[in-house]
Amino acid sequence: GWSSCMVPRPLFSLQLLRSSAWRRAAAHARGRSLFAVQARCSSSSSSSHEFAFPLNLAKPGDNPLEFYEKMVKEGNIREDPRQHAAVKQLERVWKDLEANKGKVAESGGFLQKLFGGGKTRRQEAPVGLYMYGGVGCGKTFIMDLFYVCADVKRKRRSHFHSFMLEVHDRLHELRKKGRGRADVDTVGKQIVKESGSLFCFDEFNVTDVGDAVILRTLFDSMWDEGIVVVTTSNRPPDDLYRNGIQRDLFLPCIASIKERCSVFDMDSNIDFRLLMTSSLETYIVTEEGEEKIRQAEVNLDRWFTKLAHGHPLRTMTLVTQGRKIKVKLTAAGVASFEFSELCSLPTGAADFLALARAFHTVIIHNIPMLSMERLPEVRRLITLIDILYDHKVKLICSAAAEPFKLFRADKSAMQDEAFAFDRTASRIQDMMSQEYMIKMHNPSVSSIGEDIDVCPGLAELHHEVTEEELQEIWMRYDKDASGKLSKSELRTLMEDVSLIKKGHRNVRDVVLEEAFTSLDADGDGFIDKHEFMNFAARSGFNVWYIV
Repeated sequence: GWSSCMVPRPLFSLQLLRSSAWRRAAAHARGRSLFAVQARCSSSSSSSHEFAFPLNLAKPGDNPLEFYEKMVKEGNIREDPRQHAAVKQLERVWKDLEANKGKVAESGGFLQKLFGGGKTRRQEAPVGLYMYGGVGCGKTFIMDLFYVCADVKRKRRSHFHSFMLEVHDRLHELRKKGRGRADVDTVGKQIVKESGSLFCFDEFNVTDVGDAVILRTLFDSMWDEGIVVVTTSNRPPDDLYRNGIQRDLFLPCIASIKERCSVFDMDSNIDFRLLMTSSLETYIVTEEGEEKIRQAEVNLDRWFTKLAHGHPLRTMTLVTQGRKIKVKLTAAGVASFEFSELCSLPTGAADFLALARAFHTVIIHNIPMLSMERLPEVRRLITLIDILYDHKVKLICSAAAEPFKLFRADKSAMQDEAFAFDRTASRIQDMMSQEYMIKMHNPSVSSIGEDIDVCPGLAELHHEVTEEELQEIWMRYDKDASGKLSKSELRTLMEDVSLIKKGHRNVRDVVLEEAFTSLDADGDGFIDKHEFMNFAARSGFNVWYIV
């Protein structure tokens, strides 16, 4: 759930999966187990991992840069300049670990400890790497490559969220035995003793005040034991826990991260999520057979699990042009639907446009055979695919037949529909290609004849809201009740949007500046209520909130 200490209570219609009863009801409505999806979405904190191709070809001791370049040369992976540069950074860490093998684990002898001098374990340990960038840039793949190649006896790779849950569990157990807050240092040393000297964390992020308060002590105790940290994140270290309660207690941790890790910006113009995720098919033909349908459900749930990447599952309600679109399963910019939810109900282009702007990947279960008797569904599917395609949304689906065989048009079929569905089938095939998969999601592209006046970072959904709703938004984010929004208050709003839409709170300074300039009409350095309302009246207010 959301930390009440960190995130302002949002508004509008997006409901979290809170009660087990609701989850069971939602799962029943979808016809498959949401609990099964939730279980597969939970990240393991184990140091034992099985990696898919091509990482399964690597072995401890392999030079990660040489392995990466070999895979590119053999055509197993697509080269990206930012990934290549990141691997070079990790090769430095790998070489330092290799050179460090022969050194005694405990630096200095008795006389050094008695009289001082010599290096501490912390000073002896190689400097790690902190890689940050947007979703889909390939940072997790690069970190996993390094993890496999690192020839370290004991090492650990885990999702950072799972790691922190374990830390809190350990603290709870110690406190039950009567110990106090000083146990954070004890827990850090215990984890190093059990896990080894190399830690690879995926998606380092801090949103909870409880984590922020203990992280400095925890990581200092671990670094003092001589560990090396390689981690990925969606935001640079200086932006971690931005605007959080008691952030001053967390700032020394940021300084320690920058001391013990080089920082590298991984942003790429290529989306590697589907290319590097799995060998699973993205278009699954079931032929409407019971066993094939069952297996397709399993594979689509696996896709969702991989792309959700440990983020919490949610249900969401989008609001567009006064209509509500229910999304029963979503996480980190991925949404899952039954075909009937999208095309058998009275949906239209505006609904599909909202989805295309909301999600980088849409999973559709059970596209049936279509005929003239189901012409409304045919037309809706044509419109849906056109809009998803224009916005570079990734499509993963199960269907009764191959794309060009889905629509059975008899001789009396209207030529427009037959021609249009041929284009749809062609687009579906194109959406399964690697060339399409690596294209970045484009949520703000103009579509179906719209002319949208956009504000970067805010105007990704053209949603008109009422004056009462705008008043609620204003009151929520004008935290000091000054009658003006500062840059920090606008950043909080934009970060809330980013977390819901993209699974992270990473809002770049340049995007914030552009958004602020667009709203600050008189250039006085603040956004007053009149400017805020004018922008909303002109462009619509294009964000979602949580109730």
